[in-house]
Amino acid sequence: MFQTLAKAVSAAAFALVASLAIPTEASAATVDFSLDLSASSITLTQEGGVVCDLSSCGLDVGFADSDFSADEGTTTQFDFLTFTGEGTGYLSYGIEVNLVFDGPEPFTLTASGSGSGLLLSGSIIGGTLMWDDSVPATFTLSDGSMVTIDFKDHAALTLGGTTTSSGFITVTPAPVPLPAGGLLLVGALGGLALLRRRKA
Repeated sequence: MFQTLAKAVSAAAFALVASLAIPTEASAATVDFSLDLSASSITLTQEGGVVCDLSSCGLDVGFADSDFSADEGTTTQFDFLTFTGEGTGYLSYGIEVNLVFDGPEPFTLTASGSGSGLLLSGSIIGGTLMWDDSVPATFTLSDGSMVTIDFKDHAALTLGGTTTSSGFITVTPAPVPLPAGGLLLVGALGGLALLRRRKA
């Protein structure tokens, strides 16, 4: 009888392993992010410049978008900040952003960086933007999935009257737990091994 039971459990174990080994198609879930613009902020501080004192050159910055989506298991690029130039000259600046998300659930990210801009008649013809080690930043959502946000460093901002910097969001799904049936089977196999050892 013991051998019959052992064979039955072994067959069930083989069936479970086979079913787990068969790949199944699963569409990645899409996570929607929403930025609360009324609570979020950007502070850009001009730290020095050449000719700017004469031409009143400077940079203005705003959020490029407040809503974007990312598929689980992938890294998605999104438009982050839009820079607008004014006047003619060269300047350096410091920047701090405070991002308050209200979707998919509330969380906050604060990051700092620095950069430079070369302006000609209001057009940005060159520049840099470098973020410090406050990014990438990772957050764990209530369902166990993890969200990592990073901002792109720019060695040279895109030429033009305005230029846009990018951000990246990576969504890592929560680990999938072993099915309850699998746990019971593991326990049954352990019990059979113990009985076999005692019988021997």
